Amino acid sequence: MVKEVTPQNFKEEVLEHQGPVLVDFYASWCNPCKKVAEIIEKVASQLNNIKIVKVNIEEASELASRYMVMSIPALILFKEGKPQEKIVGLVSEREILRMVSRHS
Repeated sequence: MVKEVTPQNFKEEVLEHQGPVLVDFYASWCNPCKKVAEIIEKVASQLNNIKIVKVNIEEASELASRYMVMSIPALILFKEGKPQEKIVGLVSEREILRMVSRHS
């Protein structure tokens, strides 16, 4: 299951997490974000070695700015509290799985 995180719990949920964390930056009005969310749910059910969370940029604009999210959907893979790789735009399940496998 993909968990929603906020600026208040981002540090605990993402930066301090042991292991890789895939963060989906999205907005409720973004149609491509909805498609990516469906793909992310599929990926989450396949992988148990990675934590997957989502951040609503409308409610967490400071996080979007901090990680230079200029376009959405944007996926950033964190490992040991640091961003490792970013993918922007509508991506396939295969592309997401490849990104995760490079860092897990």
